[in-house]
Amino acid sequence: MMKSSTDFGQLVKILLRISAFAIAFVTISWQLRTHTNVHDIERAWPEFHLKWQHACSEEQKVNAVILGSSVVRHHFDPAVLNQETDFTWYNLGLSASFPPESYAITEALLRSAEAEQIDLLVLDMLPLEPSHIENAGSLRRSRSVDGVTMKDLMKVQASDRAGLSVLLVSALTHLVDGWRFPDLSTHLDNASDTINKGFLALDTNDVRTDALKYSRRSFLDNPNAILESINAESTDFDFRNSGKAENPSIGWICPEAEISWHMKRMRELISLAEKREITLVFSFQKLWTTNGCLFFEARTEWGEDHVIQLMGNSDTASMTKRQHWYDQAHLTGSGAALISAQLADKINRR
Repeated sequence: MMKSSTDFGQLVKILLRISAFAIAFVTISWQLRTHTNVHDIERAWPEFHLKWQHACSEEQKVNAVILGSSVVRHHFDPAVLNQETDFTWYNLGLSASFPPESYAITEALLRSAEAEQIDLLVLDMLPLEPSHIENAGSLRRSRSVDGVTMKDLMKVQASDRAGLSVLLVSALTHLVDGWRFPDLSTHLDNASDTINKGFLALDTNDVRTDALKYSRRSFLDNPNAILESINAESTDFDFRNSGKAENPSIGWICPEAEISWHMKRMRELISLAEKREITLVFSFQKLWTTNGCLFFEARTEWGEDHVIQLMGNSDTASMTKRQHWYDQAHLTGSGAALISAQLADKINRR
């Protein structure tokens, strides 16, 4: 009995020491973060920071920006937007930037001192895409998963064990990010994105080695079938959006917890934008997974002043020609010119 009690006491001491070490490790990391500013835009998203700083430079005179993923970066041409609206635009699209990251970037931008020059901010809306496990430890992904985000997303992903594991790794990494000392000089050679105010057209003649190489190849395997599917999807959306459908979201993926999480984050961003006297507009371009349901929910709450869509065909120029598409999701330069004009029209209608 005495030996058992001794063993238990030793175990308690070991656990206390481990706990004390973990607490000290996290506390020191927290202090380091305040000195290194590792979660600032400049360090967490250096490519985005380069574009944001260029947009804020005095010679640009920018007062409108659009944020989102590659379907913003490669789709919206500030030259077209400048010509068709009364704003001066900059494209701040960052490839592979989905919620929760796109929300975190938007919030960081709205809190920045430079945001005072912005009158209009358009955020392209995409579904939640938790980090893949191989990216969970990266600064860019972990920056987006603070304590509040982790708590909220644990409810959203309660039945997804794999998703919860990735979320936990990202959150734990967020806690110890203070130990990172990134070399910013290795991240700033991305001048191609600043030549055309952040817009980078996709050229089918370019030789690529990234993921777009394979999505382009897949598209070319059967382009007509893909274009027919895109057109049918847009036509179906037009019917749902016309008011003729009794339930416009029937048959769509509409998980209540996930939609509620999006709406919570959108409310927070609207509130922050109003404090900075910036008009925030949510733009829905892609009918991916939850986006259709979220569009109707958001439009009901905020109306067309804050919620616009580019998902249908009824009031936009048709983009079903093969020449306008790079792959199943991305447009070529000619397609980008069309959708840029469509966005300008929707902004003007507001």
